[in-house]
Amino acid sequence: MSNASRLMPADEPTRRQILSAQALSLLDGVVLSLAANSFLATTTAAVLWLDGPNVQVLLWLAAVLAINLARYIGVRIVRRLNCAVERPRRALGVLSLGAIGGGLAWSLPPFIGAAHGAEGLNPYLIFIIGGICAGALMQSTAYARTALLFSGPPLAAAFLSLLIAGTTEAFVIAADALLLAVMMLRASQLSEAGFIRSQIDRLKAVALAAS
Repeated sequence: MSNASRLMPADEPTRRQILSAQALSLLDGVVLSLAANSFLATTTAAVLWLDGPNVQVLLWLAAVLAINLARYIGVRIVRRLNCAVERPRRALGVLSLGAIGGGLAWSLPPFIGAAHGAEGLNPYLIFIIGGICAGALMQSTAYARTALLFSGPPLAAAFLSLLIAGTTEAFVIAADALLLAVMMLRASQLSEAGFIRSQIDRLKAVALAAS
């Protein structure tokens, strides 16, 4: 059980308010995240295409943009139905589903032919995957699951691709990627726990003022 799970209060009304705060926090930054995601996907596809034109690159870019559009539509629906307040678990479920969809899309580049050169996986691609995963963590400090669902597949794919490359440099970078994954897991749990503590303190202060 994670720190965040242990901190969640037992009574349902308080738990619901905290889940609602988490959903609202995610919704505040998701549109900017999707825009940045689409921009990074476009520039990544451009670099891979310049290194070696390949139809797989275009298909991957189209998939990422389509998933981001679907995620944006999902966010609009969640906002319009006020799910974050009235049905926070459903709102978090929709956001989590979008996160894993985006993560699975970003797990494909390490296995695209244009991503591999004479020395293995394109260094630019490794840098982008690490950066976009770290960005997902920074945008999901209130709710760790979305960051982990998004970051897990691309980091795992990069790690596996580096192991398959079999060079000493690839093994070193794979170890770095594994360390990054462990640090992100720990940081996401701590950030969510801190958010829950702040919400519990806020609710206690409101209850004290009302009494």
